[in-house]
Amino acid sequence: MDSTRMGVMWRRLGFFDAVVVPSMGLSGGLCLMWKRGVELDFISASSSLIAMKFRDGPSYLGWTALFTYAPPQVQHRRSFWKSLTEEVSNRGGPWACIGDLNCILSAEEKYGGREFRTYEGQGLRDFMFDTGAVDLGSMGAWYTWTNG
Repeated sequence: MDSTRMGVMWRRLGFFDAVVVPSMGLSGGLCLMWKRGVELDFISASSSLIAMKFRDGPSYLGWTALFTYAPPQVQHRRSFWKSLTEEVSNRGGPWACIGDLNCILSAEEKYGGREFRTYEGQGLRDFMFDTGAVDLGSMGAWYTWTNG
């Protein structure tokens, strides 16, 4: 959706505010929406990342949230990992990366399709090593597309 249509959508859904990165043609685009009372500040946005700072009380201690949708095309991933690493390194303080990284670390995270090759997860491994990231894991269905 373009920004105008997405603006209508998030308001219709009852959200207080949003950051919209419009799609390019029929692909891409991001939208982060939040309800009234959520205290956050916009940091930056790009075609695959929205960075926000969540405030924690009057002392303005907070944490940075990096909402991602990594490029599905392999040829764009190296620049994605570089920019994500720089974003984390430039922030300091607590942070979390939330979203779809379009990458896995091991064959155990894959179901079906072609065989996983270890080098495919190298960008994610390097990012985790360079930033000190920890995989918090997940709960529920392993794959969002298995729930019909």
